[in-house]
Amino acid sequence: MIDIIFIIAMQNEADAIISHMTNTNIESIYNFQIITWELFNRTVAIVICWVWKVNASRATQYAIDVLWAKKIVNIGFAWWLNEFMDIWECYQIKAAVEYDFDLAELNKTDIWVLNEFLDKYLYTQTIEWFETKILGTWDRFNDSKTDYQLLTNEIHADVRDMEWAAIIHTAIHANIPVFMFKCISDVAGNTSTIDQYQENVKLCLEKLSQTIKKIVDSIP
Repeated sequence: MIDIIFIIAMQNEADAIISHMTNTNIESIYNFQIITWELFNRTVAIVICWVWKVNASRATQYAIDVLWAKKIVNIGFAWWLNEFMDIWECYQIKAAVEYDFDLAELNKTDIWVLNEFLDKYLYTQTIEWFETKILGTWDRFNDSKTDYQLLTNEIHADVRDMEWAAIIHTAIHANIPVFMFKCISDVAGNTSTIDQYQENVKLCLEKLSQTIKKIVDSIP
């Protein structure tokens, strides 16, 4: 039985885990790549789903329905949003907001509150040893100053990405715990995110690889 399922957007992020596996079984289905084997004496699966929220949600539902997920872990890159964070460092996400969602006028709720919830924040499981942060998710890769102000002043997010609030959103309905860890590759509101990403990605991958055993050992 699979103990931990990792849902990851990109191959290079998954490679930070795969490099620690002594063997792998690889198959492709529904445009996902599924890798299974042992990782630090635990049976794991990695679902590489590629970018965007819909793919993250599809992968999560596949993990629940087909792989019988008991716990889901996401690792990957993200932009930082405040000066109290360090580039290349890994942080744990304690809550996330899908900040491209707005049914406030129709539902008479605060903006960003999803249709079936009362709070804009979607909460993860957390463990010791990692500093916790709040994540904002929207399906776009840019460095908009408007987004930056919205995320920092109104949502109070520390980190932003393009997919991962959708994992929590999907898993909540099946009562599956989600653990989420982000390595900081870009400083939002600063310079080109593409230039920063290309400059920092190698060091971020090294940090993820160094941190993965601590993550796996800490998850109950």
